[in-house]
Amino acid sequence: MELTYRRFDPADATDVDALVGFLTSDTWPFHGQAVVDEEGTRQRVAGGDFDGDGTRTFWIGAGEEVLGLVRLMDLEDATPLFDLRLRSRDRGRGVGSRAVT
Repeated sequence: MELTYRRFDPADATDVDALVGFLTSDTWPFHGQAVVDEEGTRQRVAGGDFDGDGTRTFWIGAGEEVLGLVRLMDLEDATPLFDLRLRSRDRGRGVGSRAVT
């Protein structure tokens, strides 16, 4: 499976709705907050947490299907961080390993 990456666009309402839907429709047991709410996510998008100074977010796909997203943070720092989120149905299939590589 070949992975593709498409940058998240916070100015595109459809992309924002897709991000909110993605994050609120699954659970994230390996993150600080396992359940994400819509209002908080929209506030974070508006605040630049997904695309702003030093932060970029990319959709991870395979063909037309969205498998997850990767958020790159602290890009201005010598040691940037990343947040990788995959749909629960796509976890354990090697997608994360390929995405990190």
